[in-house]
Amino acid sequence: TATENQSKQRTVGFFGNISLTYKNMVFLNATGRNDYVSTMPRGNRSFFYPSVSLSWVLSELEALRGNSVVSFAEVRASYAQVGQAGTYIENYFTKPTYSGGFWQGNPISYPIGGINAYIPNSTIYDPNLKPQNTVSYEGGFDLKLFNNILSLEYTYSRQNVTDQIFPVPLAGSTGLSQLVMNGGKIHTNAHEAIVNVKILNQKDLEWNVGVNYSKIDNYVDELAPGVESIFLGGFTTPQVRAGIGAKYPVIYGTQFKKDSQGRILVDEDPNSDYYGMPMAGDPGVIGNCSPDFILGANSNFRWKNVTLNATLSWQK
Repeated sequence: TATENQSKQRTVGFFGNISLTYKNMVFLNATGRNDYVSTMPRGNRSFFYPSVSLSWVLSELEALRGNSVVSFAEVRASYAQVGQAGTYIENYFTKPTYSGGFWQGNPISYPIGGINAYIPNSTIYDPNLKPQNTVSYEGGFDLKLFNNILSLEYTYSRQNVTDQIFPVPLAGSTGLSQLVMNGGKIHTNAHEAIVNVKILNQKDLEWNVGVNYSKIDNYVDELAPGVESIFLGGFTTPQVRAGIGAKYPVIYGTQFKKDSQGRILVDEDPNSDYYGMPMAGDPGVIGNCSPDFILGANSNFRWKNVTLNATLSWQK
């Protein structure tokens, strides 16, 4: 038998940008983009996503200009959408393969007596598949004090991802394995802060210290109807999954069996091979993949032409 594959994709995009400035103090930027993609079903190939950002340099106000305490002050905010196309493939026929558990192979070889056989591909695609969309909100400030000796930055952002494209598992009795569809909704909250201090600032002696903190939490709000979690990686157990109401992603596996007070139960049968060992309970979330926060620090020390740098990173 011979096989042949041909693939061709095309994206056409239109982009526009406008920037406005007022007295070198207020800055406004807006963009708009419309894409046309060939990888989506007809009727869902065009999608538009805009963005707008605004910043105001407060230190340019007459009341703060030349201030001995506030060297620079700025507040900023932005809104943006990002569209992301998926891949839609009309159902096609393929040679059947057979596998089970740890075994896979082709017990039946084709062609049989010169005749080939084909079955519909086990993965099907929703004909109403839409592009994924991400909406981001961001706000923050930048502040420099005492002739730039102390600087502070803070940013809060929120992302809402809708119409995520996921392969949703199907019952084997349908003759199919999965359906690629819009089946996910996720939101992200993020806090980021940076503090820098010039401890020494002389001709032959400088010492700068900085600390940065970030906390990024992803949560699964919604999956396809009837689907509580989706497999992302792993083999048997444990696995990496996305589950409704949990942080994204989580480690999913067999939990310890516990009593009503949350105490782990052990096998109390003296004749059991597992006597005294913890008992297995129902599968569930047994760990998180994402850190609670990330904390970093850096130090830069210079004496004449000799410089010493040090960094520290901590993930909890």
